[in-house]
Amino acid sequence: MGLLKFESEPEFGKLAEYVSACQPCGALEAEGYCAPEKRLFREYTGFTVDFLYASVQLDDKKIFEDYVLWFYELLCPVMADMPKHRVRALLLRHFSVVENGAEQIFAGAGLKKLKRFIGYGKRAAEDAEVTGKSPEPLRYGKYEKERQRYLDALMRSDTKSAVAVAAEFLQTGIPVEDILVEILGETMRGVGEL
Repeated sequence: MGLLKFESEPEFGKLAEYVSACQPCGALEAEGYCAPEKRLFREYTGFTVDFLYASVQLDDKKIFEDYVLWFYELLCPVMADMPKHRVRALLLRHFSVVENGAEQIFAGAGLKKLKRFIGYGKRAAEDAEVTGKSPEPLRYGKYEKERQRYLDALMRSDTKSAVAVAAEFLQTGIPVEDILVEILGETMRGVGEL
């Protein structure tokens, strides 16, 4: 489950459920992917929809592009025994599932906008290169300590801690927009620029 609950827009909750249920597990096993990769995609479905939602709501394609680059950077060491083109293909397949779900759940202008943002993410994945660099500490802005805590959890590949830290920010009263843009988005932007 992601950070947002989509109470105001239940279609996004349905999209997260659809994507989680439709990850092509049988096909992945047939192609040599194993349980950790499948679990990772299921686990990150909520994040994918969260960042897609934030990008669409704030009309900022960079939020989703940075998330896609971060996700790719995360996957490459986890799937270190696979060539990068296969990791990229798996990520693109994931976004195709997101797009298929959007086509079944949304309609009209909303669908058109979602597909445009999913396209931004696909292009970011196609253009991604793994740098192998570690991000510099985040030393700027109002939420410096929060960004650093979130980054530390990400760099440990500790998804549960990253989600817990983000949820804690919400519980302490930080506005959702600030969490998504100023903390998570800026952290992803920093990781994406590596």
